[in-house]
Amino acid sequence: MLKPLAVLTLTLACAPVLATAADLAGVWTGTLGKSAITVCFNGAHGANGSYYYQRILTPIQLTQANASEPWVEEGQTGFWQLDDPQDDSLTGTWSKALGGKSLALVLKRADADGCASDTYNLPLEAAPPAVKVEKKTFAEHAYQGRPKVGRSS
Repeated sequence: MLKPLAVLTLTLACAPVLATAADLAGVWTGTLGKSAITVCFNGAHGANGSYYYQRILTPIQLTQANASEPWVEEGQTGFWQLDDPQDDSLTGTWSKALGGKSLALVLKRADADGCASDTYNLPLEAAPPAVKVEKKTFAEHAYQGRPKVGRSS
């Protein structure tokens, strides 16, 4: 009679513990491999979040279908396995494919607010917009120039 209970307990104890959205709510900063990142999770609003590399400042959406599955990047470009937070520290791994070679995730909580917080958004809003460049030629010489915006010919 106790054998099924013992097997179930042992199975649960050996299963990887994945952090849930409610545990992760807030803004986190740290590294993915050697790259500095900022991450946010909206714990109260479901299993979603976002992150960006601090040198690139382009958000990448994260979703989690259910608590027993990894977090998935938009377009399934990466998978996050996150451990339960320990105080204000969070660790885990990132991989390009499930079960593939992984990089370490090491994060510290920077703010308890979610993805709408200034802690997450101010660096994105302060970044200068990308400059568009058009490739042109003049007398068989190639050059690049900025498009004329808002001017009529």
